[in-house]
Amino acid sequence: TESTELVFDGAAEQVRAVNQRRYRDLILTERPAQLPKGPTVGQLLAEHASKQPDKFFQPNQETEQLIHRLRWLSEFQPKLELPMFDDSFLTANLDHICQGKRSFDELRRHNWSETLVGALNWEQRRKLEELAPAKLKVPSGSHLRLDYCANGPPVLKVRIQELFGATKTPTIGGGGVPVLLHLLAPNQRVQQITDDLAGFWKNTYAQVRRELRQRYPKHPWPEDPITAPPT
Repeated sequence: TESTELVFDGAAEQVRAVNQRRYRDLILTERPAQLPKGPTVGQLLAEHASKQPDKFFQPNQETEQLIHRLRWLSEFQPKLELPMFDDSFLTANLDHICQGKRSFDELRRHNWSETLVGALNWEQRRKLEELAPAKLKVPSGSHLRLDYCANGPPVLKVRIQELFGATKTPTIGGGGVPVLLHLLAPNQRVQQITDDLAGFWKNTYAQVRRELRQRYPKHPWPEDPITAPPT
């Protein structure tokens, strides 16, 4: 007998179609065949992908940050009932995601951020942007990325000069949660870590100013950072 079969090639991590000639249970010949149209290719890919999500789910920085933002927001406002983005979430969505695909490589290139956001309802999306934004605007006008961590508040890495004129620590969560500031010297290295910007200006800035103005004389180091314009 002769038939076309779909198989998952574990080495190539993709679905293949093969034309087989058999005598009873013995395969006599096997040669590549054209993949059929319809859902069966995607279904076979999803079946194998669900068993080893670590092989294909390799989120980029954008997707990782989105996952961390959603986890933070879920802890901050449990009543939003945000979906949990774990292996079970991936498995539940694989049948849909795998349609039109044939390989793990295609799954790695999939827009996972779009899938995650697409699982949220309108209210959940609105709260995500309102309470757990991806970026914050600082006094200099820059929109800087927040690093959401597994534990604790998100981190904002910002050059000291960009915060001149600010009297309070930037916040998220509708103003209720101060971010953790990583205050950077002009060489982008962390000079101070604090969640109390007013306290830094009052108690620590003068010492930092003495140290850094000698190393970076071309950068502004005003005596009063609160009245100085941000740069």
